[in-house]
Amino acid sequence: MDLAALGLYFDRPLLGLLGTVIGMIETFQLITIFGTGDAKSLSSGISEALITTALGLIVAIPTLI
Repeated sequence: MDLAALGLYFDRPLLGLLGTVIGMIETFQLITIFGTGDAKSLSSGISEALITTALGLIVAIPTLI
């Protein structure tokens, strides 16, 4: 395996982390607009954060094994 391909494996979990941060930023922006009483509006940002975290872990864990 060459170093360029190895670098791709290390970048993928960081993209998952970036998606998590973006999802949480979206959630906090919705909290400032709607408050915390409307869980339905908050669920989109939270689900985006959880999905990208899970995908980042799916890629990261096999690279550590």
